[in-house]
Amino acid sequence: MIGGLIAAVCHGVAALCAVDPVSGRPLVEGRKVTALTNQEETALERDALVPFLLQERLMKLGAEFEEAAEFTSHVVVHGSLITGQNMRSADEASRAFLTALASQEFSNC
Repeated sequence: MIGGLIAAVCHGVAALCAVDPVSGRPLVEGRKVTALTNQEETALERDALVPFLLQERLMKLGAEFEEAAEFTSHVVVHGSLITGQNMRSADEASRAFLTALASQEFSNC
């Protein structure tokens, strides 16, 4: 399914709302992830501007969505997938990515 190491933060996690062309299943199905929450989107007054609420879409696709307090750094690592909740998570997500890359302990999920 997902090969290699993948990291995404905030709205970037929307790139994972796709379907695996081989299995036909959502890329995030059964995976622990985080991204900008519905509450954060509303607080930023973007909830009416975006085509979909990312938290809601990820959950509909079968992801196990994890969230922390609004606008705090929060990163979820699930195998070779690293996701950050919001823009404040970029540094922590980068460090998690570098740690995983250095350890070479990530695997294809």
